[in-house]
Amino acid sequence: MTVVRIKGFKIFKDRHGRMRCYHRETGQKIDLVKAPLGSADFFTECKRISAIAEANKAKAPKVGTLGGLMNTGLDPSDALNLRRDQIDGETIWGVLGKTGVEVAIPIGPTLHAALKQAPQHDAPALLANSRGEQWAHNGFSTVWHRFKTGLEAEGLIQPGLTLKGLRHTVATTLREAGLDERRIADFLGQKTLSMARHYSRSANLAAKNRETMATLETENARRARIVKPSAKSVKPEPKGKSE
Repeated sequence: MTVVRIKGFKIFKDRHGRMRCYHRETGQKIDLVKAPLGSADFFTECKRISAIAEANKAKAPKVGTLGGLMNTGLDPSDALNLRRDQIDGETIWGVLGKTGVEVAIPIGPTLHAALKQAPQHDAPALLANSRGEQWAHNGFSTVWHRFKTGLEAEGLIQPGLTLKGLRHTVATTLREAGLDERRIADFLGQKTLSMARHYSRSANLAAKNRETMATLETENARRARIVKPSAKSVKPEPKGKSE
């Protein structure tokens, strides 16, 4: 019996003794009744599925795009609408779509590195897709879901992370680092019209948010160094036993 092996595909017998085949990365199955194993139709189907998988990889969010979203603390739709002309030195002056509030986003080391890794493009938008065009929110959400599913399968993130969850993560990290709600609100642009002071592009807001970004960078670095505890349980010492 000839053994057929195709890179990227798993070929096996199920518990009923029937041959099965699927693409390892996408889970796409091949109907071996319509395309018998080893036939020309089978190889054509393998090639088609592999080509689709490669095309989807090219459309996936790039490191720079995800890093940009994570480190702005903005709602995804606001982050994707950032423009290049909103960069002023080491600060990005964004505007929240829902409230019109202006936010000062410091370009810290992590955000700077993320933007540097983003695909080169000529679009007015700061973040663009692989075709050099501004991301549409729906389009980014679709490829983000595909990208996130892959990370979950590799155990790199917990299930349930959403795009809006990236913004909540920033807020939670800053709160756990000890910053007060007012400073976090200023950083995220969470100011209602009744409580908002008049913020122009002042050195005061930019400097204040740079300090907040520095705290965020430090806390993220600290968390990245934390070693996961051992899965083995540690039995307590019996009572009365000397140390």
